[in-house]
Amino acid sequence: MDGNYAYVTNEYSGLRVVDVSNPAAPTQTGFYDTPGSAWGVAVAGSYAYIADRDTGLRVVDVSNPAAPSETGFYDTPGSAWGVAVAGNYAYIADNELGLRVVDVSNPAAPSEIGFCESPGPATAGRGRKLCLRRRFKLWDCGGGREQSRRPV
Repeated sequence: MDGNYAYVTNEYSGLRVVDVSNPAAPTQTGFYDTPGSAWGVAVAGSYAYIADRDTGLRVVDVSNPAAPSETGFYDTPGSAWGVAVAGNYAYIADNELGLRVVDVSNPAAPSEIGFCESPGPATAGRGRKLCLRRRFKLWDCGGGREQSRRPV
């Protein structure tokens, strides 16, 4: 959610922007069809950051909700299942390859700056936390530095 809009991923149909200013009658305002399978989204400022499975992270400009457009992307080495954004960083749950930390300060050219391996498949958590499906634990990866990996 961001203001009067909800941003929803729809697997093979990409990102849907829904006007929820009237909760009794939500209406689709716009959409962007990603090249892969959209599984997760986080919105920060004018951008939606989409975990798009085999095509990685997609950065979509949503400043005009009726016509979202891709600004940049980063193809993660695994399969992006979820994303959280804090400040200039996107934290991507990259399935078997753990947490990828991507600098999104330049939305047109996101770049990986760190990663944290996980003992099992990673799915999205909140903020900088990573939820691991096999062990049901949260790991604080402290910005991607391997030495700071610890259970929380």
